[in-house]
Amino acid sequence: MQRVTFLGESVHGVAEFTIFKREWLAAHRDEPLAVVFEADHVGMLRSMKTDESADEVMANFPKIHRTHEMRDLVALVIEAGIPFSGADVVVRNKEAEFSGDLDMIRERQRDRHRDIYEREDWAEQRDVYMAEVMAQACTDHPDRHVVGLFHNMHIKKVGSLESGHLRLTSVAEYLAKAHGIASRSIALFARGGDALDNDRSPFEFEILDDEAVELLVREEVLHVTDLRECGDRTAFHHAFEKESLPVAQQYDECVIFPRATRPAILE
Repeated sequence: MQRVTFLGESVHGVAEFTIFKREWLAAHRDEPLAVVFEADHVGMLRSMKTDESADEVMANFPKIHRTHEMRDLVALVIEAGIPFSGADVVVRNKEAEFSGDLDMIRERQRDRHRDIYEREDWAEQRDVYMAEVMAQACTDHPDRHVVGLFHNMHIKKVGSLESGHLRLTSVAEYLAKAHGIASRSIALFARGGDALDNDRSPFEFEILDDEAVELLVREEVLHVTDLRECGDRTAFHHAFEKESLPVAQQYDECVIFPRATRPAILE
């Protein structure tokens, strides 16, 4: 049976989250894996096909992910010979040249990118696309454990039941409903510290809400594998927006860090 695991993160710009994902992959490298990044879909196909180095692969990522920590993660994937791809419809690598079948696929991605971002429900349609790529990875690698490295928003079990602008039918939901593929979601959180926003601007945060799952952590990293232990506690999106549903409904496991630090940006 196909195994699919999502490793999330409440904020993109946190070093510890990427380091944890690298260590998780290293701990599972003895089993056959395939990794799907939140990165330029066809750009990553090209990188895989042309055996690019980890430094070159970075051009496919949004700028917030072009960090030393992410480069080290990608280097591990390449060194271990793990097949990888990108799930994002957004064209990130605008300098790369494409030929043959990849050129045609790239044009389809560009058309889909344009069409999606002209719609009011662009966020949902982006997740539809990402779920399609995840499903294709499962088809391409039926005997591998497929691991998606995304934001927590994309891996919620019932993101469609959230309230307000946090409501989003996630990649995990679309993967189950449209493609019949079950998955396991592991969310990453931090109680406070320093982080970078998506535009790389630095910010500090400290979660003080007594009902927040982040307050369960003390001095050491806390890995909760049975979220029933968290009761009705909720989590924070991007460190300042409280989710409306308990983590026990949204995820299968969670890892909580006491402090977050900013990643080291690649020049």
